[in-house]
Amino acid sequence: MNENIFGQLRGMWEHVDPMPEGLENQMIAVLAAEDLDMEYELLALVERDTTMAGARSTTHEAPAQVRTSKLEFSNGTVTVLLRIAAQAAGECRIDAWVTSDIPFNLRLSVRTWVGDQSEIETTTTGGRASFQDVPHGLARLWLTADHGTGAKPFATPLFEI
Repeated sequence: MNENIFGQLRGMWEHVDPMPEGLENQMIAVLAAEDLDMEYELLALVERDTTMAGARSTTHEAPAQVRTSKLEFSNGTVTVLLRIAAQAAGECRIDAWVTSDIPFNLRLSVRTWVGDQSEIETTTTGGRASFQDVPHGLARLWLTADHGTGAKPFATPLFEI
């Protein structure tokens, strides 16, 4: 009996106030783009350059032209600055600085272009950490603090190495 009443109500509203054409596709697009502004705020390409590497070179040849990129991520309470420098053999070195008094455990997850998954873990020391021999691909950095610190986990959006 309830199904009959609800069917009649649905029919009446479909006749009186029909759904606009294309509304379903528009709503899917709105929902998909909902977090784009947040991801844009979290990801900022700070700097990209090709400079002489000098004494702190990440390559074994000196002097060498090294391409570096700097990315900055923030969630309002924690900010992460990454310096990505190309190394020989198609890998790179990532130096990370975290602005927080709480030591964080960092896990870098990289999916390479051939589908391999690589995970590297380290802990910040004085707000600084580094990852050696990182393969190129899509990466995400996960930050977690020890229990009892009150710090929430933080993950960057995907970025390309």
